Amino acid sequence: MGGKGNYAVENPKDPKARLGTDVYRAYKERLALLEPEVFVNRHEALPPAPTDPRQLTKHPELAAFTYMRNQCQRCHFAVKGRQKRGDYRGMGCSACHIPYSTEGYYEGGDATIPHDKPGHLLVHSLQATREAKVTVHGVQYSGIPINTCTVCHNRGKRLGVSFQGLMESPYASPYGKDGSPQPATHTKHYQAMQQDVHYQKGMLCQDCHTSLDVHGDGFLAATNLASVEVECTDCHGTPQAYPWELPLGYGDEFKESEAPGAPRGTLRDLLPLTKQGTVFPVRDGYLVSARGNPFPQVVRTGNQVIVHAASGKDLKLNTTTVLSSGQVSDRPETLDRKVSKGSGDLS
Repeated sequence: MGGKGNYAVENPKDPKARLGTDVYRAYKERLALLEPEVFVNRHEALPPAPTDPRQLTKHPELAAFTYMRNQCQRCHFAVKGRQKRGDYRGMGCSACHIPYSTEGYYEGGDATIPHDKPGHLLVHSLQATREAKVTVHGVQYSGIPINTCTVCHNRGKRLGVSFQGLMESPYASPYGKDGSPQPATHTKHYQAMQQDVHYQKGMLCQDCHTSLDVHGDGFLAATNLASVEVECTDCHGTPQAYPWELPLGYGDEFKESEAPGAPRGTLRDLLPLTKQGTVFPVRDGYLVSARGNPFPQVVRTGNQVIVHAASGKDLKLNTTTVLSSGQVSDRPETLDRKVSKGSGDLS
């Protein structure tokens, strides 16, 4: 929105107030100078919504702000979201960290909460990293389910639903045995397509995205990509270089230049804020994001990468460097071919 937001707010005056490593802070400060319209210094509040139709006749441009409030801002955490199937969630922190079902019914043991009216949390539990266990009807899980993310990420780029292998359809099929149409989710109908290979491996959104990706670093950003510090090559590398051999900024849409830099290496310690979640053994070092922060769940062991998924799985990843060098001999097909066929093999 180019500096428009829910509230009037400015960045902290002290650049050290930004969360992240010193390398990350310096990198983001340089990006802010390079792209001031993306890494903005302040947000101005949206003007009051028109209450009289005659205002729109005189100032038709005000209709855009009504649309933004009804559509765009229903995903912002100051509101509870749309009360529709698939869209139920909490506000603020509970939007991500309190479980809600697609149907929005409470299924816990609190007798004071109705079980037959939608719009309630699923159970009284917190969902976060691997150590936070949620139990529903005797079934236990950890991590933040993908459906929690798709409450919001089903519109715009449709990243959440396409990750699950869902594409919007104008048809309500497949129909039920009684001829009833498919129930709408997010007020839309879907047809199945190829699921993302990471989804097939049982990975969650948080297994790639960092804490700063989703919580922010304390400073404003005017686009989604401005907040995302992770790139595919951070874990997969390239045919010519392992992830730890790549320079900072490699793959970043807002990188300063194409000039190569020093290898980013790995880090032996985590950010204090991520130590509040599950901490995994460092092995040969935590991999580093394109902007300079350590991944708490992704570690190097030799020339292999281990991804500790929040769901409890430990996934071994052979980098693109290893695959292209022929070090892995039991692969009858190329990586591109296996990804296009959706085999689910990340290595």
